[in-house]
Amino acid sequence: MSHFRTIGVIGHLGMVGGTIYRYFKDKGSKVYGYDLIQTENKKQVFNAKLIFVCVPTPFNWVTKKYDNSIVDKVVSQISKNKIVVLKSTVTIGTTDKLQKKYPKLKILFNPEFLSETTCDADFRSPDRQYLGYTDKSLTVATKVLHNLPQAPYEIVLPAKEAELLKYIHNLHGTVQIMLSNHFYEVCQKEKLDYQRVIDSAIAAKWFCRQYRKINHKGYRGFGGKCFPKDLNTWIEYCQQKGIDVTLLRATRRMNKRILKEQKLTERKVEKL
Repeated sequence: MSHFRTIGVIGHLGMVGGTIYRYFKDKGSKVYGYDLIQTENKKQVFNAKLIFVCVPTPFNWVTKKYDNSIVDKVVSQISKNKIVVLKSTVTIGTTDKLQKKYPKLKILFNPEFLSETTCDADFRSPDRQYLGYTDKSLTVATKVLHNLPQAPYEIVLPAKEAELLKYIHNLHGTVQIMLSNHFYEVCQKEKLDYQRVIDSAIAAKWFCRQYRKINHKGYRGFGGKCFPKDLNTWIEYCQQKGIDVTLLRATRRMNKRILKEQKLTERKVEKL
């Protein structure tokens, strides 16, 4: 049972929001779900003491810009004295900017690390739990953390660091997948058994097992709703900050080349 009398989930029809909604429902909490395409339960959700925001932060493939306007619009509608937990992937500094813009709220950032096929299990049994705070929300951070599924590693830290940790996870995944594809291409060239080689490599404890597969949903390379979007968003963010992104540009270039060989694009695989 939650320590909060009522919980709201904005975006509960999506993968992330739906996972959170089902978790608290199963725990016996009084939880309300609201999605942007409906009006049902909107009042109950926005009146809840603890509100999770799980809305898209898309990358515009035409303008090459990241867009967090949906997050801003949703947060602007939440009344004062509410605790707001952002689950949407946002760039460094977004939580603090929203906190400054809406000082009557207490805004936190809690990154998600869910896979579509195992989202409920991933959420309920996490290997780590990060909760990022602002100067206004530090006082409630520990209480909110105790309402989330317990993990072997838990930490309350500044929101900027929690925002970075989300990108570290996803961008590490993109680089690792491309490295695995590189070794696959070496094996193809040298007529070697890639599966035997990679299975032998993961015998080492330090080797990342999660992204050793070169295929995703029937094609080589990485795709889905997160990796291409987050990689492009991060490159744009770093360019604005004057931070070198040579490695990640090469990662993106290689993935685009692999996809092109299969008559695919980043934009197409985002929807697969």
